[in-house]
Amino acid sequence: MRWLFRLFSATLLAVGIGYLPLRVIGGGGIQKARLLTADLQRLRHQVEAQRRKNARLREEATALRQHPRAIERVARDELGWVREGEIVFQFE
Repeated sequence: MRWLFRLFSATLLAVGIGYLPLRVIGGGGIQKARLLTADLQRLRHQVEAQRRKNARLREEATALRQHPRAIERVARDELGWVREGEIVFQFE
């Protein structure tokens, strides 16, 4: 009976020594933590870029609501509108 207990203990110890470091260092541990950290950093950069874009769009929306020149700029640039009496030269 004592030899069975020793065999079981030795097997458990061998599994612990061999398997646990593999899980910690391998795909389930440190490597996965590094990948998740890299993903988190990438997502933080994307969030910051979106915040800057939102701020720029908010400023543009405010300008379009409050400044006639901003509205005129959009009408000219995006819609191709011109004022009465202006001569248009179109180059292709």
